Amino acid sequence: MTIERCFPVPAPGWYGAVDTLVLPGSDGTGRAAPGRCCRPVNRELALLRHAARGDWPGVLAPPEEPERLASYRWWIGHQATFAVWWLLAETLEAVGRFRTPPDGAVTAAVELFDCSTLLFLYTGSCTAAHYHAVIRPAMRACHPAFSGTWARDYAPIPSLLLRIRRVGSRNLVDTLTEAARRSGRVHVAVAARLVPEGTSLLRAAGHLPAREVDAALRDRYDAFFHVSRGAVCRPSVTAQFLRRLSQIVSDLAVNGAASLEVPAPGRGGHQADATVAALVEHPARALSRLANRVAGDTD
Repeated sequence: MTIERCFPVPAPGWYGAVDTLVLPGSDGTGRAAPGRCCRPVNRELALLRHAARGDWPGVLAPPEEPERLASYRWWIGHQATFAVWWLLAETLEAVGRFRTPPDGAVTAAVELFDCSTLLFLYTGSCTAAHYHAVIRPAMRACHPAFSGTWARDYAPIPSLLLRIRRVGSRNLVDTLTEAARRSGRVHVAVAARLVPEGTSLLRAAGHLPAREVDAALRDRYDAFFHVSRGAVCRPSVTAQFLRRLSQIVSDLAVNGAASLEVPAPGRGGHQADATVAALVEHPARALSRLANRVAGDTD
């Protein structure tokens, strides 16, 4: 299917806007439709540069109230993570075609994993009290067993990594494995900080992670985070991703990177990591570098 007019990325919003994120496919493996995007990616890159400088007060600004800010980060951070996973799956699929793939593809995959690491810290930067008072009840209201295992866009990543481990060179496998494990360790550590008792809603409802997830549950998970599925081209996916990065960078320009807490070593199995520390010290730099890379891939 070729589309002549893709999903139009809305104009920049004001004060805590959470727009719908439109991604390809309904099964987590859908390819972007070829076609022309009606909102060029370079406009979103320019917006990101403005955000990093703190220009245009009000445009893309985060909520001022701490409670609303925490929830805003939960939704915007998840949307950005879904876009990262979609782009990562596409990148890993390309890497898996070669025993020794181009260096640029491997670097892109590592940077996408590292972006997910930073996004876990951003998304889960609320207090445990706010998580239990506001966010967890909202997820429970959506479904008593609400679970991150229902995320469509992460679903293909483990099998793609497994394929690369089978055919890739030792150096390639080690590089990607460490980036994936670093992201996983931080994800577990953030969860341990927010839910010290370690009981997920899925387990609290008496369920275990399923090998196959029903499409209706994936649909419900999408809807909760304001995600819809449709025929969109890759530049549109990239533009929407860059918009979320601009929102995050605007937030950090106002509130500072100090609001991102690096979990203490040992919490949730997390170990001190110089890469994670560098990401948190200069988050706008890391996100801008990745933005330029993924934008270049749409040419």
